[in-house]
Amino acid sequence: MPDTPPVDTLTAPQPGAPAAPVATPEPPPSTTQELSPRPFARSRSAIVFIAVLLALATCYVARDLIVPVLISVFLALCGNPIVARLNRMLVPRWVGSLAVVSGGLAAALFLGSMMLTPAADWLREAPSELRQHIPKLRALAKPLQDATRATESLQHIADDAPQQPAVRVLERPGSGMLELVTGAPRALGTVLAVTILWFFFMVYAEDLLRRFVTVVPGWRRKRVTVDILRAIQLDISRYVLTVSVINTCLGIATGLALWGIGLPWQDALLWGAVCGLFNFAPYIGPLLAAVALCVVGLVQFDTIGEALLAPGAFLFLHLIEGQIVTPLILGRRMAISPVILLLWLFLWGWMWSIAGLLLAVPMLVCFKIYCSRVESLRSWALMMEP
Repeated sequence: MPDTPPVDTLTAPQPGAPAAPVATPEPPPSTTQELSPRPFARSRSAIVFIAVLLALATCYVARDLIVPVLISVFLALCGNPIVARLNRMLVPRWVGSLAVVSGGLAAALFLGSMMLTPAADWLREAPSELRQHIPKLRALAKPLQDATRATESLQHIADDAPQQPAVRVLERPGSGMLELVTGAPRALGTVLAVTILWFFFMVYAEDLLRRFVTVVPGWRRKRVTVDILRAIQLDISRYVLTVSVINTCLGIATGLALWGIGLPWQDALLWGAVCGLFNFAPYIGPLLAAVALCVVGLVQFDTIGEALLAPGAFLFLHLIEGQIVTPLILGRRMAISPVILLLWLFLWGWMWSIAGLLLAVPMLVCFKIYCSRVESLRSWALMMEP
């Protein structure tokens, strides 16, 4: 007979008996157990929030340094296509940049010299002219005045306390001119700094960007960085140059319309340039320009109907520009949600005043381009869509 292996009676199951359950050993407690990602996500969000606050505080404190740099950067983006075209025609970059800067300064000085006299006249004569035209405003606001008189009568009945006499603060003669003279060197220094930076950005920007790409680690990051820089160069150059041409045409059309309704050509040129400049700040700029033209109409004309012709003509031209010309030329690619745009304008207008209003839209377009090229930030770009 063949040998059979011995059977262990302690472990072998008996015939017909149920099988004993097999005990599975518990895994030892892991020392590298993964923690919940929520604390890390919260800490990262807190770090990003603190970094954004610090960046905004830095922009507010160092606005005298940052604003001229940004103005020169966007001026260089406007002039870079012209310099690049001249360079393809074998013109050196420094010669093309010098020609662009010289042409821009010559145009600014020419327009400034033409508008300086009417602007000074308006600043000097507008307060007295408005005081003479107060009866027109009273006639226009007569229903509102009747309601306010009734409210004031109720307030006088309820308030029996004697009122303190009004205190008038007299301004020292010549203080405004003194502030203008003392602030002139600072303004000239800012203009000189912007001009120098404008020239050097157009000459050396290509080399700086090329060296910046070589410093970025990793081929994938290099490719994304090159894509972002090319998009900002092309899209922002096209956007700023196109918007500048559109606003210049709007200013010329507004000046011609104001001259056609009876304003002197110097005043029409001044307020046409003001309207074209204000149009760089969407929504807020045209509103301020319309209010300024209401004041111009009240000063220049005798009746309310004639006074409203000036803001009416501008608003009509702005409606054509905003609803037909700009969407037709720029398309939907540069479109931004009006709510996001207004919040952005309020933020930078509060931080940098008029310069912030003028620089807000190009900065927002740059931010949108950057978010659309970075995969982790594409949701922000979608949120900015109209």
